[in-house]
Amino acid sequence: MRKSIILILIVLILAVLGYTFIKSKGEAGQILPTNGTSSTKNTIVFLGDSITAGYGVEDNQAFPNLINEYWKENNISFKAQNEGISGDTTTDVLSRLDSVLTDDVYMVFLEIGANDAFAKTDIGVVRDNIKTIIKRIQDRQIKVVLMAMDLPTVFYLQDSDYVKSFAAIYEGIGKELDVPVMSSLVRENENKSDLWQEDRIHPSPKGHELLAKNVLSFLNKEWIYDK
Repeated sequence: MRKSIILILIVLILAVLGYTFIKSKGEAGQILPTNGTSSTKNTIVFLGDSITAGYGVEDNQAFPNLINEYWKENNISFKAQNEGISGDTTTDVLSRLDSVLTDDVYMVFLEIGANDAFAKTDIGVVRDNIKTIIKRIQDRQIKVVLMAMDLPTVFYLQDSDYVKSFAAIYEGIGKELDVPVMSSLVRENENKSDLWQEDRIHPSPKGHELLAKNVLSFLNKEWIYDK
Protein backbone atom coordinates (compact mmCIF):
# COMPACT_ATOMS: atom_id res chain seq x y z
CA MET A 1 0.00 0.00 0.00
CA ARG A 2 2.80 2.38 0.99
CA LYS A 3 4.67 1.58 -2.22
CA SER A 4 1.52 2.33 -4.23
CA ILE A 5 1.14 5.75 -2.56
CA ILE A 6 4.79 6.57 -3.22
CA LEU A 7 4.40 5.50 -6.84
CA ILE A 8 1.31 7.70 -7.26
CA LEU A 9 3.17 10.65 -5.74
CA ILE A 10 6.09 10.14 -8.13
CA VAL A 11 3.71 10.03 -11.11
CA LEU A 12 2.01 13.25 -9.95
CA ILE A 13 5.36 15.02 -9.48
CA LEU A 14 6.52 13.94 -12.95
CA ALA A 15 3.23 15.11 -14.45
CA VAL A 16 3.60 18.55 -12.83
CA LEU A 17 7.22 18.80 -14.01
CA GLY A 18 6.16 17.77 -17.50
CA TYR A 19 3.44 20.41 -17.59
CA THR A 20 5.89 23.05 -16.42
CA PHE A 21 8.36 22.03 -19.13
CA ILE A 22 5.71 22.15 -21.86
CA LYS A 23 4.45 25.49 -20.58
CA SER A 24 7.95 26.97 -20.57
CA LYS A 25 8.62 25.68 -24.08
CA GLY A 26 5.41 27.27 -25.30
CA GLU A 27 6.32 30.59 -23.74
CA ALA A 28 9.80 30.41 -25.25
CA GLY A 29 8.18 30.27 -28.67
CA GLN A 30 6.32 33.51 -28.04
CA ILE A 31 8.82 36.34 -27.86
CA LEU A 32 6.17 38.92 -28.70
CA PRO A 33 2.51 38.74 -27.58
CA THR A 34 0.11 37.58 -30.27
CA ASN A 35 -2.05 40.71 -30.51
CA GLY A 36 0.61 43.27 -29.75
CA THR A 37 0.44 45.53 -26.72
CA SER A 38 -2.07 48.08 -25.47
CA SER A 39 0.84 50.19 -24.26
CA THR A 40 2.18 53.15 -26.24
CA LYS A 41 5.53 51.31 -26.11
CA ASN A 42 4.80 49.28 -29.23
CA THR A 43 7.60 49.98 -31.73
CA ILE A 44 9.83 47.12 -32.88
CA VAL A 45 13.10 48.53 -34.20
CA PHE A 46 14.87 46.55 -36.91
CA LEU A 47 18.45 47.68 -36.49
CA GLY A 48 21.16 46.66 -38.91
CA ASP A 49 22.95 47.04 -42.21
CA SER A 50 22.01 46.61 -45.89
CA ILE A 51 20.05 43.39 -45.27
CA THR A 52 17.67 45.24 -42.97
CA ALA A 53 17.73 48.41 -45.08
CA GLY A 54 16.63 46.44 -48.15
CA TYR A 55 19.58 47.16 -50.42
CA GLY A 56 18.71 46.52 -54.08
CA VAL A 57 14.94 46.17 -53.58
CA GLU A 58 12.09 48.66 -53.28
CA ASP A 59 11.52 50.12 -49.81
CA ASN A 60 8.23 48.29 -49.42
CA GLN A 61 9.94 44.97 -50.25
CA ALA A 62 12.43 45.04 -47.35
CA PHE A 63 11.54 42.46 -44.72
CA PRO A 64 10.89 44.94 -41.85
CA ASN A 65 8.38 46.77 -44.05
CA LEU A 66 6.70 43.50 -45.05
CA ILE A 67 6.40 42.66 -41.35
CA ASN A 68 4.89 46.08 -40.66
CA GLU A 69 2.27 45.52 -43.37
CA TYR A 70 1.46 42.11 -41.89
CA TRP A 71 0.88 43.63 -38.47
CA LYS A 72 -1.31 46.37 -39.95
CA GLU A 73 -3.41 43.96 -42.00
CA ASN A 74 -3.94 41.69 -38.99
CA ASN A 75 -4.71 44.50 -36.52
CA ILE A 76 -1.69 43.66 -34.37
CA SER A 77 -0.66 46.71 -32.37
CA PHE A 78 3.05 46.62 -33.16
CA LYS A 79 4.77 48.83 -35.69
CA ALA A 80 8.07 48.04 -37.37
CA GLN A 81 10.65 50.78 -37.68
CA ASN A 82 13.37 50.11 -40.26
CA GLU A 83 16.71 51.38 -38.92
CA GLY A 84 18.93 49.55 -41.38
CA ILE A 85 21.76 51.49 -43.05
CA SER A 86 23.76 49.94 -45.88
CA GLY A 87 27.43 49.54 -45.03
CA ASP A 88 26.94 49.85 -41.28
CA THR A 89 29.34 48.05 -38.96
CA THR A 90 28.93 47.25 -35.28
CA THR A 91 30.84 50.46 -34.52
CA ASP A 92 28.42 52.49 -36.65
CA VAL A 93 25.43 51.01 -34.85
CA LEU A 94 26.98 51.82 -31.48
CA SER A 95 27.47 55.44 -32.52
CA ARG A 96 23.80 55.93 -33.46
CA LEU A 97 22.18 53.63 -30.92
CA ASP A 98 20.94 56.27 -28.48
CA SER A 99 19.04 58.12 -31.21
CA VAL A 100 17.20 54.89 -32.08
CA LEU A 101 16.13 53.93 -28.56
CA THR A 102 13.17 56.26 -28.19
CA ASP A 103 10.56 55.93 -25.45
CA ASP A 104 8.14 53.97 -27.65
CA VAL A 105 10.54 51.08 -28.40
CA TYR A 106 9.36 47.69 -27.09
CA MET A 107 11.99 45.49 -28.74
CA VAL A 108 15.06 45.67 -30.99
CA PHE A 109 15.73 43.06 -33.69
CA LEU A 110 19.49 43.31 -34.24
CA GLU A 111 21.10 42.23 -37.55
CA ILE A 112 24.72 43.37 -37.73
CA GLY A 113 28.30 42.19 -38.17
CA ALA A 114 28.70 41.15 -41.81
CA ASN A 115 30.47 44.36 -42.84
CA ASP A 116 32.87 43.92 -39.93
CA ALA A 117 33.67 40.46 -41.27
CA PHE A 118 34.15 41.70 -44.83
CA ALA A 119 36.75 44.11 -43.43
CA LYS A 120 38.17 41.22 -41.39
CA THR A 121 37.75 43.15 -38.16
CA ASP A 122 39.19 41.40 -35.13
CA ILE A 123 36.72 38.82 -33.79
CA GLY A 124 37.09 40.14 -30.25
CA VAL A 125 36.16 43.65 -31.38
CA VAL A 126 33.06 42.43 -33.21
CA ARG A 127 31.98 40.34 -30.22
CA ASP A 128 32.54 43.15 -27.72
CA ASN A 129 30.69 45.68 -29.88
CA ILE A 130 27.64 43.44 -30.26
CA LYS A 131 27.63 42.71 -26.52
CA THR A 132 27.85 46.43 -25.75
CA ILE A 133 24.96 47.17 -28.12
CA ILE A 134 22.80 44.51 -26.46
CA LYS A 135 23.67 45.56 -22.91
CA ARG A 136 22.87 49.18 -23.65
CA ILE A 137 19.49 48.15 -25.06
CA GLN A 138 18.78 45.91 -22.07
CA ASP A 139 19.76 48.71 -19.69
CA ARG A 140 16.79 50.62 -21.12
CA GLN A 141 14.49 47.68 -20.25
CA ILE A 142 14.01 46.90 -23.94
CA LYS A 143 13.86 43.35 -25.31
CA VAL A 144 16.47 42.19 -27.83
CA VAL A 145 16.52 39.51 -30.51
CA LEU A 146 19.80 38.83 -32.30
CA MET A 147 20.01 37.51 -35.85
CA ALA A 148 23.02 35.28 -36.52
CA MET A 149 25.31 36.16 -39.41
CA ASP A 150 26.73 33.48 -41.71
CA LEU A 151 29.16 34.63 -44.37
CA PRO A 152 28.14 33.73 -47.94
CA THR A 153 30.63 31.54 -49.80
CA VAL A 154 31.38 34.35 -52.25
CA PHE A 155 32.91 36.29 -49.36
CA TYR A 156 34.63 33.52 -47.42
CA LEU A 157 37.86 35.51 -47.17
CA GLN A 158 40.02 32.41 -47.70
CA ASP A 159 40.38 32.14 -43.92
CA SER A 160 38.43 29.22 -42.50
CA ASP A 161 39.50 29.96 -38.91
CA TYR A 162 38.10 33.49 -39.12
CA VAL A 163 34.86 32.24 -40.69
CA LYS A 164 34.33 29.66 -37.94
CA SER A 165 35.17 32.10 -35.16
CA PHE A 166 32.86 34.71 -36.65
CA ALA A 167 29.94 32.29 -36.97
CA ALA A 168 30.36 31.27 -33.32
CA ILE A 169 29.99 34.83 -32.03
CA TYR A 170 26.20 34.92 -32.15
CA GLU A 171 25.20 31.75 -30.29
CA GLY A 172 27.87 32.53 -27.72
CA ILE A 173 26.48 36.00 -27.08
CA GLY A 174 22.94 34.63 -27.00
CA LYS A 175 23.82 32.21 -24.20
CA GLU A 176 25.92 34.73 -22.27
CA LEU A 177 23.40 37.57 -22.37
CA ASP A 178 20.24 35.44 -22.48
CA VAL A 179 18.88 36.76 -25.75
CA PRO A 180 17.09 34.74 -28.48
CA VAL A 181 19.23 34.13 -31.57
CA MET A 182 17.60 33.55 -34.96
CA SER A 183 19.41 31.71 -37.76
CA SER A 184 20.55 33.68 -40.80
CA LEU A 185 18.94 33.36 -44.20
CA VAL A 186 22.27 32.14 -45.59
CA ARG A 187 22.51 29.01 -43.46
CA GLU A 188 19.97 26.84 -45.28
CA ASN A 189 19.28 28.88 -48.40
CA GLU A 190 22.58 30.00 -49.87
CA ASN A 191 22.23 27.81 -52.97
CA LYS A 192 18.66 28.91 -53.78
CA SER A 193 19.45 31.45 -56.49
CA ASP A 194 15.94 32.95 -56.61
CA LEU A 195 16.36 34.20 -53.03
CA TRP A 196 19.42 36.31 -53.84
CA GLN A 197 20.40 39.23 -56.01
CA GLU A 198 23.22 38.88 -58.53
CA ASP A 199 25.87 39.69 -55.90
CA ARG A 200 24.80 36.55 -53.96
CA ILE A 201 24.96 38.59 -50.76
CA HIS A 202 21.72 40.57 -50.60
CA PRO A 203 18.26 38.97 -50.61
CA SER A 204 16.00 39.36 -53.63
CA PRO A 205 12.36 40.42 -53.13
CA LYS A 206 11.53 36.72 -52.73
CA GLY A 207 14.37 36.39 -50.22
CA HIS A 208 12.96 39.26 -48.18
CA GLU A 209 9.54 37.57 -48.21
CA LEU A 210 11.09 34.40 -46.78
CA LEU A 211 13.02 36.44 -44.24
CA ALA A 212 9.82 38.21 -43.14
CA LYS A 213 8.11 34.83 -42.76
CA ASN A 214 11.03 33.43 -40.73
CA VAL A 215 11.24 36.46 -38.46
CA LEU A 216 7.51 36.51 -37.74
CA SER A 217 7.50 32.80 -36.96
CA PHE A 218 10.53 33.21 -34.70
CA LEU A 219 8.90 36.06 -32.79
CA ASN A 220 5.61 34.23 -32.41
CA LYS A 221 4.68 30.83 -33.84
CA GLU A 222 1.06 31.98 -34.26
CA TRP A 223 2.00 34.60 -36.83
CA ILE A 224 1.64 33.04 -40.29
CA TYR A 225 2.97 35.16 -43.13
CA ASP A 226 1.69 33.81 -46.43
CA LYS A 227 2.48 36.18 -49.29
